[in-house]
Amino acid sequence: MARQSSSLKSFIYKDECYFYSKKRIKTLRLRLNERGEFVLSIPYFCTFKSVYEFLDKSSFWMNEAKKRFEKKALKDDELIFLAKKYKIIFDENVKKTYFNKDKILCQNKAKL
Repeated sequence: MARQSSSLKSFIYKDECYFYSKKRIKTLRLRLNERGEFVLSIPYFCTFKSVYEFLDKSSFWMNEAKKRFEKKALKDDELIFLAKKYKIIFDENVKKTYFNKDKILCQNKAKL
């Protein structure tokens, strides 16, 4: 079973913040987490020079992954309910919260 560690360290390279953890693995791994942050898994024997080279080679993939993430990310006035995206509209004249096609009408944020 893999060793579990929740402590991530970070560094900045070319105006982008990267989180990393050193692990007992053979290859470098780069992923984009659910918050839109790049996370690296680095082997113990790997130097930061090779990490920087890896990041330079992966720059095209990182740009594409960031674009895909921004497309999928929810805006402040959106909500996913039962696998469907709804836009939230606050209206003081509404007495109850109800669904209207692809909108959720609500009196205020507390009633939601």
